[in-house]
Amino acid sequence: MSDPVLQISQLSFSYKKNELILDGLSLEVFQDDKIGILGPNGAGKTTLFLLIAGVENPLAGEIYLKEQKVVPGTFNSKLGLVFQDSDDQVFNFSVFDDIAFGPRNMGLAHAQINQRVNEALRLLGIQHLARRAPQQLSGGEKRLVAIAGGILAMQSQLAIYDEPTSNLDLRYRRRLINFINTHKQEAVLIASHDLEFVLETCNRVVILDQGKIAADGMPQDIMGDRLLMEKHGLEVPHSLRKKFI
Repeated sequence: MSDPVLQISQLSFSYKKNELILDGLSLEVFQDDKIGILGPNGAGKTTLFLLIAGVENPLAGEIYLKEQKVVPGTFNSKLGLVFQDSDDQVFNFSVFDDIAFGPRNMGLAHAQINQRVNEALRLLGIQHLARRAPQQLSGGEKRLVAIAGGILAMQSQLAIYDEPTSNLDLRYRRRLINFINTHKQEAVLIASHDLEFVLETCNRVVILDQGKIAADGMPQDIMGDRLLMEKHGLEVPHSLRKKFI
């Protein structure tokens, strides 16, 4: 097996003293992994993502991305992150400028920036949006622009999606599923309450609860276990109920 893309060791974090959000969590993510991170509200999914991105400072433990230690407050071009609320991410004067934001901060040449932006637009089929302002976009269009800028233009080696289907209509949800299933260039972490989406896009599932990993395995095995899912505030997806219950 190849070296992990992401290695988390004994990670702990707290917003308040004596109230651990993450408690000694360890996880390895490999190149071909597309991992659904499941858990009840408050389980620490978004906090985990912010720690991986270096936005928050861990109380204890270490995080390595491609064998490089994650240092809080330091930009890491190997990581692509799509926030739950696209309005937090899509903010420039135009879609083109928004997608170009990351590559420009990487110090790339003008020709490289243009190439990356145009390729990202092409892969997502949103070339027609290039000169639009963010306020002219629908929720689904903003989500695709966030993916183009946060992941594709950065050419990230780890892509993180926080509730990617929130506020998406069926058309854009299906386009996102097709994109994740066909784009093979990076490892993927997805936190979502849309369990059918996780089933369609992920080859591994981790249940996070009370700051620890409660289960880690194949999506059908984990998500089809009614007792396990209910123990952690989750339901078996409808498409698995007849098969596993």
